[in-house]
Amino acid sequence: MVTPQLSVKAINKARQLSSGQARIPGVLAICLVHPGASALLGTLAAQWLMASEPRIRVPIRVSEEGSEPAQLITDLKYSVFLASEGGVIVQVRENISAILLVALWKRQLEVVGMLHLKPAAVFDYRTLPQVPVRRVGWPITSSINMEWVVGNLQARSVCYRKVELTTDELSGG
Repeated sequence: MVTPQLSVKAINKARQLSSGQARIPGVLAICLVHPGASALLGTLAAQWLMASEPRIRVPIRVSEEGSEPAQLITDLKYSVFLASEGGVIVQVRENISAILLVALWKRQLEVVGMLHLKPAAVFDYRTLPQVPVRRVGWPITSSINMEWVVGNLQARSVCYRKVELTTDELSGG
């Protein structure tokens, strides 16, 4: 997946979003024009950008009681909203209220969203009807719980028309 690249883009843009007005939500849109854009910026990308790519931990040692079960874990290395500090999960980049992953096509776009747990300014995700939006339940106890708060698990597809401006319109006339 492209999780590391998406994470770097979000982290680099966080500073720009922090320079805005304090009560205005900072919404970052990461757009991609690519034949595989829907797969690269879909619901799985949103999940992995929230908590980083999962790994499976399989204990090697076997005790007399039996082996421990395998676990799904994450290191939060590429998480845009969470970090681990001294073994405690903390929130980071509160100035990014939401991130939209947008796959651009010739006549339409597909969008999936993610919400910060406790942003500096809250973004009302209901302004984007039918867009699947992912968020993490807070506080985090023993595991990271995520949920979709709007829409289904399909990216919201929206058709649009190409707009062309005349030379006069471009020059402000």
